[in-house]
Amino acid sequence: EKVLGVLWEDAPGHITTIAVNLLHDSLQQTFAIAHLLGHHFLEHGNSICLTNTLSLDLKEEQEANLFAAELLMCNKTQNKKPSSMFSIKDLAELWQIPESLLLWKAKTLR
Repeated sequence: EKVLGVLWEDAPGHITTIAVNLLHDSLQQTFAIAHLLGHHFLEHGNSICLTNTLSLDLKEEQEANLFAAELLMCNKTQNKKPSSMFSIKDLAELWQIPESLLLWKAKTLR
């Protein structure tokens, strides 16, 4: 259950498979795919996305997290505006991303 997804490449730069763990909700699955695509486009090679990926302090994990955050959060508010009062839960729901990713992104802005 700790594995959200995995990425296999049969050769550098060629995705063979991205698999996601269906035991997790769709937001976590979406994050896993975005995170693993980050590893692919950043040329990290075969990768695994764990449930604690956002708390890992490894350079490649941080880069893949940032890729996923930017990919999933870009242009999500063009036609949707939160009210003047909103919570992390409200924003995560608005952007259809896991709350944990939003909190991680907020911490990187300090």
